[in-house]
Amino acid sequence: MRVDIIFDWVRGRAVAGLALLDVATGLLVFGLLLWITTGEFQKAYEGRFLLRGMIEIPTWIPLGMIWAGTALVLVALLFQGMEALRRLAGRDDGPGQDHRNPDAEH
Repeated sequence: MRVDIIFDWVRGRAVAGLALLDVATGLLVFGLLLWITTGEFQKAYEGRFLLRGMIEIPTWIPLGMIWAGTALVLVALLFQGMEALRRLAGRDDGPGQDHRNPDAEH
């Protein structure tokens, strides 16, 4: 989800700052998509709109899939944002690190 060319130029906490900016932009874009999709999903569900063709499909089904996928992307972005905040705060612990005992071997 990030632009590797830009991330290759910076080091240290600037990487975490750029990651946080990247996450904030993603949250804004996908948050707007979720907001718009919610309204369209509700209108399609209440209006019982159908996609016409050989098989009639209620439009709320594909809109619901878009809504669910967008919600999952937002959850993933929130986790990435928490990791970027930890790194920005100076806690650059990788996965598998024991926060209680930094000398513990894994």
